[in-house]
Amino acid sequence: MARGQKGAGSVFQRTYRDAHGKKRRTHNWYIEYVVGGRTIREATTYGKRSDAIEFLKKRVSDGLNGKIVLSNQVTFDDLKNLIINDYRNNGRKSLAHLEQVRLPKLADVFFGTKAIDVTTAAVERYKSLRLKDGSAPATLNRELAALKRMYRLGLRHGLVATMPYISLLTEHNVRKGFFELDQFRAILKHLRAEYHALFEIAYITGWRIRSELLTRQWRHVDFSDKGWLRLEPGEAKDETAGREFQFTTWMREILERQRRYVSKIERRTRTVIPWVFCRSDGKLIRDYYTAWREACQAAGIERIPYEPAGGATARTNYSSRTYENMVWHSHAVYDALMDTLNPTLWLTDQEIQIELNRIAEQSKMKIAVKPTDVADFSFVRQIAQEAGR
Repeated sequence: MARGQKGAGSVFQRTYRDAHGKKRRTHNWYIEYVVGGRTIREATTYGKRSDAIEFLKKRVSDGLNGKIVLSNQVTFDDLKNLIINDYRNNGRKSLAHLEQVRLPKLADVFFGTKAIDVTTAAVERYKSLRLKDGSAPATLNRELAALKRMYRLGLRHGLVATMPYISLLTEHNVRKGFFELDQFRAILKHLRAEYHALFEIAYITGWRIRSELLTRQWRHVDFSDKGWLRLEPGEAKDETAGREFQFTTWMREILERQRRYVSKIERRTRTVIPWVFCRSDGKLIRDYYTAWREACQAAGIERIPYEPAGGATARTNYSSRTYENMVWHSHAVYDALMDTLNPTLWLTDQEIQIELNRIAEQSKMKIAVKPTDVADFSFVRQIAQEAGR
């Protein structure tokens, strides 16, 4: 740590060990100074020591002139209000989850605590407490991210002069394997009928249940011609564009069956139901986790999460693979490919590869993808045969 004369503060680089255990230093510099008898450490954006020193001088000057004030009145609750207002002003869809899930867990420990007393050590104690309670690292990380955001907003609004160092935990929630059709059917047998269409469409499309399927209304379903299920611009993960999924034979049968099911409920309740997926009383499905978990247990299958993993890990998930994971992202190529494959699901993999190359050549695009990167076509053929193609 490089130090100057007493009271002038210091600049330094933090040290850490990389994945190979080698000791390294951070690229950016940190500063340390004292205001009102309290030591403050700040990270700078500077990679040069001379720039960090100039920034330190400004901070020390601000402290001497009373521009940096450590308020003993600012509490965790004040910072909590900042993040709630920030989410609300920016129209964040996760506001309800923030207020109902993440912040209450933090408030159980830090409610009424002064902001300057939430130290790095206090955060580490919070981690230990939550892990001891059985919280998953991924869940805890979302809570820590909210706490970090609260302090950054506090710095921006001048409510706090510094923030604790908040490190996140390593997550080990990588998906493994595929969700096979026989497993899905076994689980489906133990689900109530009102959930069948929802999980079948989730299995086929791989779309997120809570944000992308439960929000679908009948205006998003087009039964004409080839048939499409749509997400409007702003509804998908990429808010700049929408998304469309062309019907498969299986998918059309499911949605037509669901349309008849909802129509019966409308006649019985004498109401118009806009939602594609609803309960037997016409109300929107909100809690499906319990039903899914119980069905997995009844089928004797280790629970496969849908929503937390961001969609089903199904072999039929060729839509998201096409849109997100392939080496090109052209709607024209996708449409042309689906025009070829939908009517002729019994093409060999070699024939499909030839078709892919033809489309790529016409579109003047490079393509280095195997048919199995688009879908497991043997699986798609199986579905088509069982659907009576």
